[in-house]
Amino acid sequence: MTLSIIVANTDKEHHGLDTTVRSIVMQGCDDVQIVGVGSIDGFDWEEALSGSSLLALLTLVRRESDDNAVLRDAALRHCQGHYVWMLTAGDSLAPYTLPVIMARLGAHPDYDMMECPVSWTDKSGAECTMTFGSAEYNDITGYWTGSQAFDHPWLCNKIFRRSLLASIPVKVDADDYELSTLLETLDRCHVFATTEEGGIWHPGADIQIEQMDDRQLHYRLRHYTSLIEQWQLTETPTAFYAHTLRHQLEWCLRTRHQPQLQAPRQLRRSDIRQASTDRAHRRLLTQLHHLGMNNLCRYYRIQHRWKKKHRS
Repeated sequence: MTLSIIVANTDKEHHGLDTTVRSIVMQGCDDVQIVGVGSIDGFDWEEALSGSSLLALLTLVRRESDDNAVLRDAALRHCQGHYVWMLTAGDSLAPYTLPVIMARLGAHPDYDMMECPVSWTDKSGAECTMTFGSAEYNDITGYWTGSQAFDHPWLCNKIFRRSLLASIPVKVDADDYELSTLLETLDRCHVFATTEEGGIWHPGADIQIEQMDDRQLHYRLRHYTSLIEQWQLTETPTAFYAHTLRHQLEWCLRTRHQPQLQAPRQLRRSDIRQASTDRAHRRLLTQLHHLGMNNLCRYYRIQHRWKKKHRS
């Protein structure tokens, strides 16, 4: 069997579960195992899978929990496919996504991970889509910086080789379960792939840095800073560095702690232009160039207080 799709549901009212299951059925693929886990009793699986051969491959795992880490770990033990896709009730596959992915995985059995586009609705109600092109990477640094994976550290749009996921201990109560699982899995991968075809609708994708709780924000800052040092990305600025800098400034805003992130050794204007095409990133790096890290953090606090005062 090529693929197992975990559908985790924590909602006892089953809101979104029907949408996810039917989007899988509409793909028209037979070699797929659906593994339902969580609040699944009372949902009419036969009706949702009516007329589909997927009903014969359906596996239900009765494990109640509000923690997706627990549910996915329980479901993973029942997966039989060579690859695993971890969805949450409410996610929806775009038409023709599975045929494209199944064909690509069949043609490239060396892939350890494959990523497809993801769409969501932002807080203004506008529909957003993030695509990555069709590419292959042979190391985690190339994938992380080349596809700007730090900007989309979700599990929902990534298909992993099952043996890799099975080797990772479950992160129950992790400060950032998705990122910790993703980084550990990527560290075990050798071949990474992205596709611009197909995609997934993921309602929970629009989480801004300012919306993160303190534990999640600090977890990302610590790990991103560590990765920058580990991969020796400290010489000149990169888009990943600018992204991490945004986390650092938000953390300085919430605390009085000294910055963890060190300024790049070289921060010339030419370096800033090459670092990122994102205007916000370039503006931050330019401010860092003129002010230095400590003064930039102070400036960010003062600016925030001024905006807060004038909004009120």
